[in-house]
Amino acid sequence: LENHEDDVDWTFFALKGVTLKETIKGVLERKGLNLEEVDLFLESSNTPLPLETDTSFFAGHKLNVR
Repeated sequence: LENHEDDVDWTFFALKGVTLKETIKGVLERKGLNLEEVDLFLESSNTPLPLETDTSFFAGHKLNVR
């Protein structure tokens, strides 16, 4: 995941049965970001991803937090 606000890359395991929401919630909270105030995007896409999507679909891809 890449956060454009502070240009930090976070690496996560893409695990079957684990949602995007479950994966990033703790990191966002530690950064003072509310999960409801950010969107995740697949690499250069402009379409926000549903947070209930299984992370296994994104193995090997870069996601951006905006």
